Amino acid sequence: MNALTYLLQVNIYLFIFYLFYLILLRNETFFKMNRFYLVGSGMLALFIPLLRADWIKELFVTEQVQHLAQIVNTSVLQTDNITFTVIKAEEQPLFSPTEWFWLIYGIVTLIFLFNFLRRLYLLNKVLKKENKGQAFSFFNTISIDGELEGLETIMKHELVHAKQWHSADVIFFELFTAMNWFNPVVYGYKNAIKNIHEFIADETAASTLENKSAYALLLVSNVFNTQPQQLTNSFYNQSLLKRRIIMLHKTKSRKTAILKYGLSAPLFAGMVIFSSATGAEGKIITRITEKVAPFIANYPNADLKPIGDLKRRTETTTAPKVKKKKGIFHLL
Repeated sequence: MNALTYLLQVNIYLFIFYLFYLILLRNETFFKMNRFYLVGSGMLALFIPLLRADWIKELFVTEQVQHLAQIVNTSVLQTDNITFTVIKAEEQPLFSPTEWFWLIYGIVTLIFLFNFLRRLYLLNKVLKKENKGQAFSFFNTISIDGELEGLETIMKHELVHAKQWHSADVIFFELFTAMNWFNPVVYGYKNAIKNIHEFIADETAASTLENKSAYALLLVSNVFNTQPQQLTNSFYNQSLLKRRIIMLHKTKSRKTAILKYGLSAPLFAGMVIFSSATGAEGKIITRITEKVAPFIANYPNADLKPIGDLKRRTETTTAPKVKKKKGIFHLL
């Protein structure tokens, strides 16, 4: 598999996984399972193209390989003692379209990675100073203004982020975005995982208060005029406020809703089958190359036509017409 095919398959799988999440899982209150699904589906999208089940490939390859191998064997035998005309290659452009794609892709990816490292550097400086009116965490480092209302509840909220390593998810999806910056779905993943982090922490922290309304009031009372760091899990996040309050008061999903997560198993299996089937093309080319390579080695400077042309040619005629002139055979 070439790199472009791999990148294309990764983003196709990402789209399918995220669509499944939006339709079936987004509004469920199984927040930890949703977190597992988002992170797991992102990793699976990276690894599924590399999973090539041999028994699946054989289902798609055998008949095609045998047919093409037979054509190649016949063609090689029929083209013995043929003279070839060497044609001077036309001047090639500086970069092919594929090379231009990789050049642009590489430059933009480096920009994303540089911006990510820059934000890490700035965050490190922020964590070392006192941040008045803010509460956020990054891995095991928690920064909370001691004068904030509901300090104990806020601390419990941020401890959930720290203990469950929510920052690792954030870092993973930042790097994931740098790799797949051209796909709008990855930005949906980034927002979704941050929402899930807050829902998980809110659920735990709200359980320490008399009622959920008191916790919602705490959110509203201090959420404005804050500027949370993009790489941190922030207690006060204005953009998520409305949905956090909605999910906080949402009726718990029924246990039968867990069956929805089971539907992701056949989805995964289908992707593995698709990936293995597309890998069959490479196997066909390898087998044909083994047949043709010794023949081509005898004519390193010859202008040979692709296998596709050879296949069509052999299918339209049972045997090529040969014209003999002074002991040299010319293929008509």
